[in-house]
Amino acid sequence: MSGDRFNFDENGDTFYCFLIALFTVILLPVTYLLWPRCEVRESGDSFKKRCQCAHCQTKRGYLRSSSTRIKPFFWLPGFYYWRCPRSKLTRRHLTLSMNSEIKKAYKKLSLIHHPDRGGDEQKFIRIHKAYITLTDEVANKNWQEFGNSDGPGGNLFRRCLCNRVHADATSCCGMSILFCCRILSGLWWSNSMKYSNTKVLLVTVRLFCGSFMYNPFMAMPRLIKLLSSAYEFNSQFNKEIICRPSDNVELPPLISQIPMFTIFKRAIVGAPYAIKARALIYAHMLRLDLPPKSLSVVRAVLSCKGGSRKKMPQVMATIENCMHLTPMLVQALSPISASTPLLQLPHIGTTQLRQIRNLKTVRQIARLPDDKRRVVLSGLSEEQYRDVVSVLAAMPLVEIACRCEVS
Repeated sequence: MSGDRFNFDENGDTFYCFLIALFTVILLPVTYLLWPRCEVRESGDSFKKRCQCAHCQTKRGYLRSSSTRIKPFFWLPGFYYWRCPRSKLTRRHLTLSMNSEIKKAYKKLSLIHHPDRGGDEQKFIRIHKAYITLTDEVANKNWQEFGNSDGPGGNLFRRCLCNRVHADATSCCGMSILFCCRILSGLWWSNSMKYSNTKVLLVTVRLFCGSFMYNPFMAMPRLIKLLSSAYEFNSQFNKEIICRPSDNVELPPLISQIPMFTIFKRAIVGAPYAIKARALIYAHMLRLDLPPKSLSVVRAVLSCKGGSRKKMPQVMATIENCMHLTPMLVQALSPISASTPLLQLPHIGTTQLRQIRNLKTVRQIARLPDDKRRVVLSGLSEEQYRDVVSVLAAMPLVEIACRCEVS
């Protein structure tokens, strides 16, 4: 029985090829992602049609910066360092009934492929081994167990690292490579086990399911209270959430401006992160002014909202409130008091709403002639009026026609 053999790279040529292949696999996607892209320049007409208010410009700037943001995590592909997969011979089963037929077939093939008669030597050796395997019980047993009639054969292992890495003095290098690969794969696996297939924390899913089982019907304030208790807003589970010392100074004045805001003393609902998230959600809906440093937290709250809402159970009343909550967050409408859809338009506040009491919907303003619309919005400047007209032109107009038939 031949022993196992190890073939090392003495000259270092194979090791350099391995490094080139490894760096190619890493550098190609990195180059594709980090290559500078030229921004698509808009034409003058399309730029004029956009709303130029301060909030829309801030939103476009944030979307532009977030679209070019690249996560600095590039996982290196794992490779098998110590062992290569063992190749096995494909087994071909022959069904012959009698030894006489085996001998007859072997005699016929040996006359054709014998080297003395001009046949192929390698093919004749394979025919002879097949004959021994079919007729000898020990050879047949070795072939069934090891895939070889001669018994267990030796394996050849090839390592593309330099021989200096495998030396006794520098053997720790190979162990460190294997150790680092296993640590990285373990960290990735432990992090991925915290999230569901919809990228929502499993603890948040359990919290939502338990809350809906305990209380199937939830009004809008209670739904917002549950949403703010999601663990995505906790800095221990989400590293993007930053807890600043200035929150203790900025949050109390903000909470005093929100009507019907109650601070609970329960474990999850009364946690500092839940109170902060709920205050920022209400401040966004009520369109309250926030310090510039808190705007990033509002964006984190709104970004986590969409994923958390996917795991809510199918309770009809609660799902209806969830459906109402999404447009309220997008349009910044208050859930406490009745809000008019005219607040979707830029530069429209309580002062302008008093002047247009007879108009209740955006479609009514859009259908007005230009001169009457300008009279109705006389409290706006020319630039503000142009922004309102641009937003009205960008809103879709949907017409639905239905017909009932009995089949």
